Amino acid sequence: MITEKFNRPAIVFGHKSEESPQYTGSYRSPDGFSMLEFLENVEQAIFAGGHPEAGGTGCWKNKLNDFKDEVNTKLEHFKFNSDLVYDFEFSIEDINEQLIHSINSFFRISGKDFKPAKVLVRDVFTIKKDALGSGDTLKSQLCSVSHTWFIDEEEYADLKPEMAAMKFRIFDDFINEFPLHQTIDIVGTLSVNEYMRYRPVKRLEENQPNFYRRLFYF
Repeated sequence: MITEKFNRPAIVFGHKSEESPQYTGSYRSPDGFSMLEFLENVEQAIFAGGHPEAGGTGCWKNKLNDFKDEVNTKLEHFKFNSDLVYDFEFSIEDINEQLIHSINSFFRISGKDFKPAKVLVRDVFTIKKDALGSGDTLKSQLCSVSHTWFIDEEEYADLKPEMAAMKFRIFDDFINEFPLHQTIDIVGTLSVNEYMRYRPVKRLEENQPNFYRRLFYF
């Protein structure tokens, strides 16, 4: 959340006990900046592991100030790009399950360390917004703005969502300021919310004593 708000890398430390000689914690960095590679070249870092933009690191307690000074000095003149970069642009009417699976399949087999495709979806209308979990996740129900052209504001509650947008690890201000009943453009990754309930194998006794069937519920 700190990283997204300030567009800068962030490290949060803690310790297991007062007696522990070291701090350990996690890091986050803006898209496109490998904090993992950066920390591997920080002398005061005891270790660094995880993914390029999210992982863990640590330092000795008596070297905390040295750690901070080294990190801040090395990042002092680094310019972080705040531009939104995306791979595709669609309208909400273009998006369907087949398209989502095709895009995700292509990026999954394209090579190591390929990130999921980022998509710009233009002219979506925010029907509803909710804070989920502990309040740090936003879920917004969306539809095409064209569905609002010939209705009154009192009818917005009756609109049927065509997709949902999720934003994780956010501040309260983000949820409060997120526009409701307005037209926006969004950038993110696409996925299909799938689940399956499975009932164990059952034996059918009537006239088929040796036949088994698996039942799937979608």
